[in-house]
Amino acid sequence: MMERVKKNVHLERVYNRGYFGKNVTVAIMDTGMAPHPDLRNQIVAFQDFTAKKNSIYDDNGHGTHIAGILGEMAPKAELVVLKILDKKGNWTQISQLEEKSKSDKKFSAQKYFHEKAQKLQKIQKDNFPSEFIVRR
Repeated sequence: MMERVKKNVHLERVYNRGYFGKNVTVAIMDTGMAPHPDLRNQIVAFQDFTAKKNSIYDDNGHGTHIAGILGEMAPKAELVVLKILDKKGNWTQISQLEEKSKSDKKFSAQKYFHEKAQKLQKIQKDNFPSEFIVRR
């Protein structure tokens, strides 16, 4: 399946130019991610904004699916996984943050998660604070 997709989007042209995602960090804001051996070396951080669990997981499967696609298409990219959707795909915290955005014009839910992703990206891989869970 992925080979067909790669062919349809002409990914070989990108690879022929030497682009494999090296020095790129992608924040996946979804239902989390299940530990997967094919992606183990790409995951640099995980944080759960829903249940505040301390280990990497995906109770829905969608986030793992998306991470698999990104990992396959950009095999050298680093993945920062932010679990913001619950097992039903609900955006509980997002909804709360968006409500706050409506009442506080200086607050932006999108900016909030962007800043969280940037903070995760800047922390060195081998020196994550305990609030961030790293899976290798």
